[in-house]
Amino acid sequence: MSNSMGIPQRPSTLPPTPAMLLNNQPLSFPSNDPNTMKMNMNMNIKGNNNGPNSAMNNTISLPQHQPPMLPMLQPNSIVNPLLQQQHQHQQSQSQQHQEPEKQIFNFEPHLRRQFGFGLNPDRPICEYWQQSGGKNCPNGSDCPNKHPSKIFQNKIVCKYWLRGLCKMGDNCDFLHEYNLSRMPECAYYTMNGVCMQGPECVYLHVDPQSKIPECYNYTNLGFCPDGPNCQRRHIRKAMCPMFLTGFCPNGPKCELDY
Repeated sequence: MSNSMGIPQRPSTLPPTPAMLLNNQPLSFPSNDPNTMKMNMNMNIKGNNNGPNSAMNNTISLPQHQPPMLPMLQPNSIVNPLLQQQHQHQQSQSQQHQEPEKQIFNFEPHLRRQFGFGLNPDRPICEYWQQSGGKNCPNGSDCPNKHPSKIFQNKIVCKYWLRGLCKMGDNCDFLHEYNLSRMPECAYYTMNGVCMQGPECVYLHVDPQSKIPECYNYTNLGFCPDGPNCQRRHIRKAMCPMFLTGFCPNGPKCELDY
């Protein structure tokens, strides 16, 4: 293989190729497991097994590489712990805001029949009560509709009903409805002549001077002996223009002064 000079010579035979495998068997790649791949190469070389190519007789196996497996997520699962805490907090708040069950006491039906406790103030008037002229209703005190009295329409609004404190119910002699034209007088304005609510006050602001009766002498005779010291009102009326011309067709019924 070498001359006397120590120079290596070209070998007479070349290394075997993959086509020169034992029994001419090709390389096999098993496909049983898609995540793994094995390749067995059995190389038997003719000649001296102790040569430098004897190491190729060993079986070559490739390492198994498995791709990273991601966890399967459920449709309603929350990965972020902050989102999970927020979701739990919202559920707890929704449970807290649920309205509690309304408890009914044993005496509530009695209060409803006697005083109309818990009834809607905007409920309609009973048809049977209207047809009978306010005399009869087949449901009696258990009727859920209104049974207004005959003098009910000629009264002012109940000041206790406005504050939710009236205990008379339908038997009250005053109106149980929000009617601005029939509101009671403002007590604060009557006593002090001024109201802190101003125009926003729902009660009537009646001028105290309008409650003083008229002076008969000044109104009918045109003269009052008490003068400005009179305790009654001196209302000065305008002269009737028809009377000034000599004749008034209204006569004594004329609202103007003669």
